[in-house]
Amino acid sequence: MSKKFLLFMFFATGFTTFVYEIVWTRELQLIFGSTIQSASLLLTAFLSGFALGALIISRVKIKYKSLITFGIIQILISIYAVLLIFAFEILPLLYVLISNNILQLIICFSILVIPAMMMGATWPIVNKAFLKKDKNGEGAGELYAVNSFGAVAGSLLTGFALIPALGLTTTSIIAVLINLLIGVFLLRGGLSED
Repeated sequence: MSKKFLLFMFFATGFTTFVYEIVWTRELQLIFGSTIQSASLLLTAFLSGFALGALIISRVKIKYKSLITFGIIQILISIYAVLLIFAFEILPLLYVLISNNILQLIICFSILVIPAMMMGATWPIVNKAFLKKDKNGEGAGELYAVNSFGAVAGSLLTGFALIPALGLTTTSIIAVLINLLIGVFLLRGGLSED
């Protein structure tokens, strides 16, 4: 798989990560009624998940090629994101039954940390695939920049175009479809390298 293609895939994952982050922050705001609580909870879950996912996957010996693992994770993220569409419909009903704010926050954190762990796991995997011959760290900077530019594009497009025009659910579905396509392309690319 070419370097440019892998960079584009990593740009796209940065894009979808921030589509989800903005959509899920808005969903949490509808549940909690507070932007500060919603943003704080989501950032805590995402940053914890990114760190845990990267730590766990870096300690696991991966039997499959990096691109295949990267593709599988993208498909798992898309499946989980679909489940979250339904979860955000049920959570307000559940919260009526649970009056304890701490318990509500723990439930939401637990739900959101899982996809964030999958997203965090992609960093070591992509680094391994991309940086095989990179001895001086230039490639790591390139990866970080490309993923960050994807995140910027996802943030801007989601907040100013997608949600206002299409709503939360359709915006989520767009990100799900992008993750599925990334996963399929990566699986095909990884299998063709065998």
